[in-house]
Amino acid sequence: MMKKIIVLREEHKICIDGRFIDIEPKVFAVLEYLYVNRDRFVSINELHDQVWDGVMVSDAAVRRCISKLRSAFDDDPKQPKYIQLISKRGYKLICDVHFCQGKHCPSKDQLPNDCHHWREPKPRHHWHKTFQACAILTLVIILIAFMPISNQLTLAEPLQNTNRIGTQHIAFAYSSDAQYAYATKLPGETTFSIMLRDQHRGTDEAVLKQVTWPDAMGFSNSGSTLYISNVKKGNSEIIAIDTSTGTTTTIVDKFTFIADIFLSKDDNQLYFIASDDEAHSFNLYHYDVSSGVHRPVIKNPETFIHFFAGSMAPSDEHIALLSYNTLQKTTALEVYNTKEFSKESHKLIDSTVFDLDWLDDGQVIVATENGLQNFSIKDGSNSLIAKQVVHMLSIDERNQLIHTSKAAQKASFFYEIPLPLNSENTKSYYHFSEDISLLISEMGDNKFIGLSKRDGSSQIVSFSNTHPEATEIIYESAHPITHISHAADAQSLAFIEQGKVKIVSYASKLAFPVPLGNVQPQSIALLEDGQSLYFTARSNSSWHVYYWDGNKVQHRLDGFRYVFESKGKLLLVTDDGSLYLQPAEGTLHALNQRAQLEANSQIAFTDNIVMWTEHDLASVTFHQLDLSDENVFHASLAIPYSKNATKFYISSNNKSLIVKGGSAVQHEEWQNQIKITKKFMLSYVVEALL
Repeated sequence: MMKKIIVLREEHKICIDGRFIDIEPKVFAVLEYLYVNRDRFVSINELHDQVWDGVMVSDAAVRRCISKLRSAFDDDPKQPKYIQLISKRGYKLICDVHFCQGKHCPSKDQLPNDCHHWREPKPRHHWHKTFQACAILTLVIILIAFMPISNQLTLAEPLQNTNRIGTQHIAFAYSSDAQYAYATKLPGETTFSIMLRDQHRGTDEAVLKQVTWPDAMGFSNSGSTLYISNVKKGNSEIIAIDTSTGTTTTIVDKFTFIADIFLSKDDNQLYFIASDDEAHSFNLYHYDVSSGVHRPVIKNPETFIHFFAGSMAPSDEHIALLSYNTLQKTTALEVYNTKEFSKESHKLIDSTVFDLDWLDDGQVIVATENGLQNFSIKDGSNSLIAKQVVHMLSIDERNQLIHTSKAAQKASFFYEIPLPLNSENTKSYYHFSEDISLLISEMGDNKFIGLSKRDGSSQIVSFSNTHPEATEIIYESAHPITHISHAADAQSLAFIEQGKVKIVSYASKLAFPVPLGNVQPQSIALLEDGQSLYFTARSNSSWHVYYWDGNKVQHRLDGFRYVFESKGKLLLVTDDGSLYLQPAEGTLHALNQRAQLEANSQIAFTDNIVMWTEHDLASVTFHQLDLSDENVFHASLAIPYSKNATKFYISSNNKSLIVKGGSAVQHEEWQNQIKITKKFMLSYVVEALL
């Protein structure tokens, strides 16, 4: 008999066989979505998109909700009576569900009159209630307008977590057009690089390198210029970076130390906190971008009082500064007007303070060792709005977001090396999932095919770079998948699994074995038709090259351990690493190059480019042959050793390598949503009345 669930929808509770069970809201939302779509299987990606509404969470979070439902139902996954799972299809609700309006569990055998098979209600119009709602809303707006703003600020849970590349992350800045810049130490480098994030591609590119200590940075209001401080012994400076061209200009130098930078809405007005050579206290300086002249505007009366952080109010009428008294060891929040630069308020803070920013013209958010605190400029009151301890913060007033810099964590990354290898350029850094061990192909629109290793299984997955955690499985195996070859035009992949060759389609996700008999293939090269392939195998102590046309196997060449194909040409590699080329029309000839192949080495062949890796305990060296040159141009590049870096992907336009870097300490940047109570109150009134 089909099992029955009674759902108390308004209470977010369920009843099973008279038992009362309380479940959390997100688990309840998963149950609702499964019920609405109970006539079909719902994939884990669909649950992610629909229930989490674009918020980046892992597949594990979705599975956790399913697990909690099963636990509440006392459902056995092996013999399900409530939720059925079919691999590669998803989850399906297979029980009888009734939604009730009451607040108590009905009897085990009977349903009360207010129970029904729930459907999404159709919209109904109640014009008298609409008129009533408008009248009440007008009154509510008038009342709320007089509510103290300090009572309206709350902080929700973090919206998203984004890994940032680098071993240190000491400054960041957001622009009004959502550009993001940060300073970090890239892997293997001793100085800092200034990184600019491409929101669309999900990449980070170094716009300035070899920076000694970038303690502060800020965007101009238009976002066209990024200003950074570079602190050096006795000659600290401020550098302006054109974000479109990457050109740099030093606008201020010869300061002992520069502690902070912030700008007004007018792109010509820049302020910075610095110490000069004569007075060793930290004062506030103004820099006029048009004239290139800077001058002190607020000087501390004593050398033992130092400004160390500042921010401009949204109206540009006030500046908030944090000052530290080295004798009394106290920190103060000070507010100055921007007309005479006279002090208007002074508020002592009884904890260690890290950073600040304006929420609006009447409130300042301060990051302290006790958490984020909200200070009212008008009456000097303050309140704790979040217990998180952060060291940097920036408020996006337009989108009502607090951007904060949190703790570091260990993770991995992919970086892009432009070709040819000997060209001078900077690396771009991709934010891919930690589980992706190798890129296989590009699908366009920042979509990729990759090999993922998770929970002891191998998966070929597709994913978007904007949501790298939201992967869609193309093929899954409990065994290792090796020697992957792809035919982009045919949207197909060939790979070796347990000594057998299989071909799988991107679009249909259907896989079929290639009938090669008892042959154990060593390497494979799938042709662009997505059906035929070359492969190598060992027989009678010798290596042989074979061709499979989709029906039968044909012997082609002898003496080669690896075979690669590109546009009708074959790249052949002997047991000792000697490279040979077989043109589509012509004779086999040696390339007079030898690859020192070790375990984990990779070779790739595309168009006129041959790439391979060699490695030792200290480094991984990439080798490139350009076959379009009659002299077979050779170039190489070495990077610090990582077993992941021995695998690489050549981009579809043959202009770059994408390589997985080793695990490194990276920075985590997260965002919190500022909630304004008045908005939620209005929304609640409308929903209640309509």
